[in-house]
Amino acid sequence: MHCRAALCCMVICRVPPPVGITLTVFKNRKQYIMKFIVPLCCMALLALNVHAQQQKKKKQQRDTLTYNAQQVTVTATRQPETNLEVPLAVTVVPKDQFANNRGYGLDEALSLVPGALVQSRAGNHDVRVTIRGFGARGAGQRSNAGTSRGVRFYMDGIPETEPDGRTAFDLIDLSGASSIEVIRSNASALWGNASGGIVNISTVPTEDYAFINAQNSIASYGFSKQSLQASSPLGNGGKVYTSINNTNFTGWRDQSNSTLFQFNTGILSKLGERTKLNVFLVGASNLFRIPGPLTQAQYDSMPTQAQNGKDYEHVNRDERRFNRLGRLGTTFEHQFDDGSVLNATGFVQSKFLQRSERGDFRDFNRYHVGGNLVYRKNIQLSDDMRLQLLGGMDNQYQDGAIQFYTLKQGNRGDTLRVNKREGANNFGVFAQTELTFNNSLTIMLGGRLDRITYYNQEFPTRVSGATLSEDKAWEQITPKAGITYRITPMMSVYANVGGGVEVPAGNEVDPVNITGTVSW
Repeated sequence: MHCRAALCCMVICRVPPPVGITLTVFKNRKQYIMKFIVPLCCMALLALNVHAQQQKKKKQQRDTLTYNAQQVTVTATRQPETNLEVPLAVTVVPKDQFANNRGYGLDEALSLVPGALVQSRAGNHDVRVTIRGFGARGAGQRSNAGTSRGVRFYMDGIPETEPDGRTAFDLIDLSGASSIEVIRSNASALWGNASGGIVNISTVPTEDYAFINAQNSIASYGFSKQSLQASSPLGNGGKVYTSINNTNFTGWRDQSNSTLFQFNTGILSKLGERTKLNVFLVGASNLFRIPGPLTQAQYDSMPTQAQNGKDYEHVNRDERRFNRLGRLGTTFEHQFDDGSVLNATGFVQSKFLQRSERGDFRDFNRYHVGGNLVYRKNIQLSDDMRLQLLGGMDNQYQDGAIQFYTLKQGNRGDTLRVNKREGANNFGVFAQTELTFNNSLTIMLGGRLDRITYYNQEFPTRVSGATLSEDKAWEQITPKAGITYRITPMMSVYANVGGGVEVPAGNEVDPVNITGTVSW
């Protein structure tokens, strides 16, 4: 403001005054300066002083302003702990990060997790999940489309992962999920064959009030989805909720359309002051077609085409997977005292799977049962020393028949080519202890014993002969050690070392076919 006044004065001085009125002009200039410029300069100085005081005040306020962030409690470590106390890489994906997405594949929820590579093969439900290199599957004939390996998945405490380590994502309901916890470190010492980590999904609504939410979504490539979520509180702190989804997708490639129907219902109840019982019923019908891989030349000519070459005629064979599943699971918790808790989980699952792949039509009928027991104890040894003990066992058993038929125009033929049984059992016991000093330094030691067994039987169909049986078993002890130091209440550093458990998939160790050579 002062500079502008000086510039104006200079302009007035530079104007040549007319002859005869020179004294009048200088006199008027002095009066002008005394009347306007001086008060204006005073006002400018006063304004600058006020502005400086305000900036000083704001700076002092910023220097003293603090924000207390809420600590995040995770349960993917088999006990509730704050993420800053866990000597593992843990990421919590909040609901608002994936709530407005399609809710169709895990790639939508895990794409921003550090160290995770999540891809959808054709934009449908055929998703692969890789965490720090673990979880990748092959790209050949035994690639297990629609599944992942090396990373264990849980939904509401019930395992989605099969005993041999494979995971299909048919039952995972992202639309009804409330949070996702991801352990991006080796977790085999607590969970078994989980070299790549753990993905724990919770579908329990966080709202404490009754609500109904209905949505209809439409997007490109023929995507449409109708979903319904509802929840209501029950007496004594319980809750009942349900989630239903119906999704259709044409796909951006030929032979990539899919349909998915899911339902998920849960009842949370308190049997007493220290006892909780939760029941979960889930089911899904998932049909997705497989467009197959393309060569570079095929992709360059038309990336939307399906594989239809000489060796892999995906279109003519109508390559697809049709999965129908249902599961009833329950979780139980009893608190003996303030520092002693027992958790138990049990489930039973039925699977009917159909495949049109590799020149065969296949029927799978499987049942999957299992459960676990986990006991944890907190002991306050002194005012500045706390001991946490954790121990338990897991067991999963899956068994069923697989029948290979001839393929006739993409459908099941009349000839039964192979009739076999495929089963697996996964048993493990584990223990872990954590010693905390002054609520800042935590030392963790643990270990687990795993025994994974495969059962294979093949029954003759066209020739006489004895039934072929072959069992395989793997056993391993996995240690774990870690240390965490809380630098501040909101900052910590950690280090850990441990081993991993991963066995071949069941179809990778099939016994030799006794009924003749099968053309893959």
